[in-house]
Amino acid sequence: MTVEASEFFDRAQQIARKYLSCVNSDLPVEHRFLDDADAYRFFQPVRGGASIIVARDGTFLFANSSVPPTRHEEAFVAGRRTAPEVFERPANSPRP
Repeated sequence: MTVEASEFFDRAQQIARKYLSCVNSDLPVEHRFLDDADAYRFFQPVRGGASIIVARDGTFLFANSSVPPTRHEEAFVAGRRTAPEVFERPANSPRP
């Protein structure tokens, strides 16, 4: 793995852990590289687990467990992204 690829993975993993932990902080996280999207998909491989795809520029698309992986990836490639502001919530408000 090149230094650039390693830095991309590290940054993507940091973003994924930040936002996945907002929903399910104690679940394991797995990943795979999406060649067609030039992005990493991080996912919690359990019932109720969430998924996030992170691009090189740090933008991402979050999905809950009701979204099939193929639909999530198609939406990401089509340009859909999640605004980070979605995760900024007042105390005691529901999670996304």
